[in-house]
Amino acid sequence: MTWYLVDFQAEPGGAYSLGEGTAPLPSPRVTVAGLPGGGVAVDTGAGHWEIPAASDLLGRVTGATGETLLTGGSWGESSVPADLEVVDEGPLRAMVRVRAREAVCGLDLAARLHFYAGLPCARMRITLTNNRRALTWAEAPDADNGECSWPEPSQPVCNGLLSPNRVEVEDITWVLSLANPPSEPDEVLYQDSSGTDRWNYYADLRATLGLQQVPRMQGGATFRGFRHTRGGQLTAEGDIADGTMAGGGVRLDVPWFRELFPKALRRRGGSLEFGIFPEEFSTVHRLRAGEQKTHDVWISLDPAVRPASPVYAAPDLDWLRATHALGYIGPRLEGRFQDYEEYLDAQLDDTQHTRDDCNNDLSECATSILDARRRWDYFGWTDFGDVPTDFENSRSPYNLKYDMNLGFLYQALRTGDADWWDWRMRRTSILRT
Repeated sequence: MTWYLVDFQAEPGGAYSLGEGTAPLPSPRVTVAGLPGGGVAVDTGAGHWEIPAASDLLGRVTGATGETLLTGGSWGESSVPADLEVVDEGPLRAMVRVRAREAVCGLDLAARLHFYAGLPCARMRITLTNNRRALTWAEAPDADNGECSWPEPSQPVCNGLLSPNRVEVEDITWVLSLANPPSEPDEVLYQDSSGTDRWNYYADLRATLGLQQVPRMQGGATFRGFRHTRGGQLTAEGDIADGTMAGGGVRLDVPWFRELFPKALRRRGGSLEFGIFPEEFSTVHRLRAGEQKTHDVWISLDPAVRPASPVYAAPDLDWLRATHALGYIGPRLEGRFQDYEEYLDAQLDDTQHTRDDCNNDLSECATSILDARRRWDYFGWTDFGDVPTDFENSRSPYNLKYDMNLGFLYQALRTGDADWWDWRMRRTSILRT
């Protein structure tokens, strides 16, 4: 046996080992049961969640004491039937997958709902996909293909934001109806841009080049950072919002809220809302042919409990090398291959920059991967997790070329450095998901 998948709730800083024997059942444990007319109910001991076989994703949700907290979800349009599958079912956790065609503004919906024993939090991973076919240059010779304008008859025309078969939406919001809404003024938390010094880089670029259309999604940003309003009045503003909203005994947390802008959380009209593609943004939201995006939101049935931070785990390097699963991976050794190790260190450390010249005759060059991300504003739902190239136009992304995400994984495993884990997670779990 080369690999063994182990699933358990871990604590940061802990060390764990495997042993033979019968595993004790947790108390409480997760149970899954069918609902009349389709759908399932998941009970974690800290909450009871009803999941209909429909695009709404959630029905009635009750807390640990049996009090109803949510009466259901909706997308602001008619619900459509969905395929529902219990993918994972065990005493520690369960995962339910819900899929529906053209369910939200013409986009396909796929959601993976994760539930955990004894925890009031559930993770909702919501994927929206434009499954329209990309046309080729031969089919659309005059179409917009953005900065990728090398006409080949068989090449897909899907790079430009105005390319054929795109889907444009003004707002996509998942609405959760509160059973006990608070009698307080409406509240909105909205992140419009990255909040960095270069937050308006693409808006300025558009003006400099005299472009009529936005060359990048970030070009639609109109102010730096976030704004928080209550009753229509500004109560706070800044660079990085915390991505949290609570009301009626329920709390929402959106990971990477600022990094995946534009994003909104609202409490209004007796509901909590997750603005996935929010109406507050200055332009329509565009998904090109074949494009999809996954958005995370955690729902807690206890406003005092927020989701735990990710725990990174790695096997012993000698054992990993012996499996050959990742080839002859080697550890970092003091005094060996020092130039190589320092080159890698410099990727995540601005202070180790030693060159002022740039590749490819660029007008400015980055001092690290982190600086490159800031300098060319690689934030927002279309770009966060990617890295600008250093061998062509600096706005050009690596996407998932050249096994960069595999390289991040290698460095994380051989060094144990959490920064490499962080970058690997951004690229494989966030970018183009």
